[in-house]
Amino acid sequence: VEEYKETKTYIVKDATEIVEMLDEHMNTTKQLQFSAFKAHFADQIDEWEKNLNLMSDILEQWLECQRSWRYLQPIFASEDIAMQLPKLHKMFEKVDRQWRKMMAQAHANPNVLTFCTSGVKVLDVFRDCNLSLIHISEPTRLLSISYAVFCLKKKKTTMINNTSHDK
Repeated sequence: VEEYKETKTYIVKDATEIVEMLDEHMNTTKQLQFSAFKAHFADQIDEWEKNLNLMSDILEQWLECQRSWRYLQPIFASEDIAMQLPKLHKMFEKVDRQWRKMMAQAHANPNVLTFCTSGVKVLDVFRDCNLSLIHISEPTRLLSISYAVFCLKKKKTTMINNTSHDK
């Protein structure tokens, strides 16, 4: 987790190493599940597998949330958007507060296992944020498309007007 631009929050810069390590531990744990010597360590193996699956689910939701948040954050940082889309802006602000809170906790506690199993419902927080971001992003994408069409039409009109003045 490292600082993200000038937003005073953090992001997961590169999850590749985390995903690889998680996959490696999941594969090892699956092998242990079939070991002839599992009986003595069954509870620990089961608990470890449960934690690994939880971390995998959290990481998936976390990265999805991060992608959406990074896309929408600069849009909703604009005062114009806040005035034009007050309801969506308010929804995004709520997600933004949750995002910043979770990232501050992750930064303060860089141990992934401890962070994911700390008692805070990390998975639920990211799932809730993702649902909200879906609701926020759909109208925002439509607005972006409408704005792009508007700009293209304006550019075309300007080009036509310039061409007619040249004659």
